[in-house]
Amino acid sequence: MEYSDFECPYCKTHFPQMMDLVDSSSGNIAMVFKHVPVHGQSSRTESLASECAAEQGGNPAFYKMARAIFADTRSDGHGLATPLDKLAENNGLDGQRIIECVNAARPSAKIAEDVKEAARLNIQQTPANIVVHGDKSAMVQGSVNGTGLMQMMAQLAQGGEK
Repeated sequence: MEYSDFECPYCKTHFPQMMDLVDSSSGNIAMVFKHVPVHGQSSRTESLASECAAEQGGNPAFYKMARAIFADTRSDGHGLATPLDKLAENNGLDGQRIIECVNAARPSAKIAEDVKEAARLNIQQTPANIVVHGDKSAMVQGSVNGTGLMQMMAQLAQGGEK
């Protein structure tokens, strides 16, 4: 699991590395994205937009839109460089539907649950990752590269943290 904020500058560089790790794993590694939108309205809007993309096209649309948002954001609460509807359209989504969904804040309950979960887990910074292998898990807060996550996975597989 990755707890992240689209406006977090560290998340902006971390997310593509994690997606590359997932994409190169031949299905052995999965990522569950959890929202922690703490950089103001831009963070909240971008979280809604990614979940609205999922409404249109499931997980593939979510991750495509997430990649696009991270690539386009100016970070630190400054928002996107490209209008949201155009960013959606550039990624094969219906931009008007994205805007309508964001304005209606339909996915807000899911995002609020992610925030509550992060608080229960005492997540203090983004990105934060929880690596799970079987019944064992380990958390790392802050940016870690793919090699670091692979080492954590290997440690868990060998009977490390729980």
